Amino acid sequence: RSYLKDRFRRFGVPILLFLIFIFPLFMYAYYVNFRPYGPIGFWDYYIHIYWGIEGHSPEGWSGPDWPDRQIGHLWFTEMLLVYAVIYAAWRALKHRLRLPWPGPLRFPGFLVLLPLIAIVAGITYWVRLSDPVYSWGAFLGFIQLSYADLPRDVACFVLGVLAFRNDWLRRLPAVTGYRWLTLGLVGAAIFIVCDLSGYSFFSTGGRSARAVIYPIWETVTCFGFCLGLPILFRDH
Repeated sequence: RSYLKDRFRRFGVPILLFLIFIFPLFMYAYYVNFRPYGPIGFWDYYIHIYWGIEGHSPEGWSGPDWPDRQIGHLWFTEMLLVYAVIYAAWRALKHRLRLPWPGPLRFPGFLVLLPLIAIVAGITYWVRLSDPVYSWGAFLGFIQLSYADLPRDVACFVLGVLAFRNDWLRRLPAVTGYRWLTLGLVGAAIFIVCDLSGYSFFSTGGRSARAVIYPIWETVTCFGFCLGLPILFRDH
């Protein structure tokens, strides 16, 4: 309870404030300037379009969902809150069923992490066949998420839990962290050079060669930064 109380205070309160007071202004400006539905007063928009109270979606509604309420780039904060609830539920279930927790785990070596990277990249490619990058949905009607990023995000959250439970942040040798950080920096440099030279391999999804290459690059680079930057901050 204390863990979830802290998470809802840190994540839930800002989300609620932005949902009620901040994002309606942004969405109203977007609605009247970039959507072909005609003029509307802010209050009418706020009640009938943003919240959908006694309102209905205009013909040819551009979405992505109805009503028009959004939390914008706070979606990642909302997902952190969702993961926290799932983690707390797992801990409660584990305690109730008296499931054994494995002893201290050593930080996985490259031969363990490499297959994990391949699995995450493969699942990401498969998900993006039907849910490309920049496509958004409202799971259960209120959880704003991008399915295209879900495999990577879940993997990183699980690794973060394991890192905390096994004290990897303190125990991990600096040389290991800096090797992963180097991998992340090299990956970022490769993408920037390719993009500036006109040979970008960015892909939102599909079955092309770029659709295969991009999730691999994305996962490797993400793991490099996530495993390397905390060690850099720890030591400096």
